[in-house]
Amino acid sequence: MFAPIRPSPIIPSCMRASPGLSVGRGVPPLPTRGCWFSPFEPPWWEMGMFCPESRQRSPNVSPASTSTVESPFKKGDAVIYPQHGAGRVVAVEKRTIGDVERQYLVIELELQDLRVWVPCDEAEQVGVREPTPKDELDDLFELLADHDVRIPSNFSRRMKNNQSRMNDGDVWQLAEVVRNLAIRRSKKHLSPSEKTLYAHARNLLVAELALSMGKSHEKAEAAIDERLPEPGEDS
Repeated sequence: MFAPIRPSPIIPSCMRASPGLSVGRGVPPLPTRGCWFSPFEPPWWEMGMFCPESRQRSPNVSPASTSTVESPFKKGDAVIYPQHGAGRVVAVEKRTIGDVERQYLVIELELQDLRVWVPCDEAEQVGVREPTPKDELDDLFELLADHDVRIPSNFSRRMKNNQSRMNDGDVWQLAEVVRNLAIRRSKKHLSPSEKTLYAHARNLLVAELALSMGKSHEKAEAAIDERLPEPGEDS
């Protein structure tokens, strides 16, 4: 299981997770450290709406304003958000939460119909990064094609190792998860939890490599599958 969510300091007490998102085995945790997700624009608590649990009006936040102050990324940049995949910066906004004014990257996620607000001064610490450079793709494909690896036979150890790699947010670790689970699938039947994790890891890797290659998801997926072993008969 993934670690439990710790409430974000800027999310009202009634809003621990975004509407429509669940957290469980094989599903990535929501971000902490001052980030928040919302399928709405602006976040519903900024519009003076009622918190569903407390039924008390949430504190109003000053309206967002576009900021041109230097930030790690600019509007239009493609980025990778750890465990949630490829996205694009749609705005850089200045918001005042309580007495604290901060700049936020507004990232629209590709694999989920959500936007995430990340404080600019914590973007690197949270793990927001650029997609894999093109000059590293050959090495990444070599990693996927290297099937001479030792995979733990113990289920708990495999899940722990794979989830640890997923939490890292590094594309090389992500590629190892995809490769190792594909190798396991070619020899043994994957458990339901591993199938869920494999599908999620594949989606993240496909989305990132599609950005890096400048190709469609279908072509990126085909390039990945060329390097992975064929699934076993009972997979």
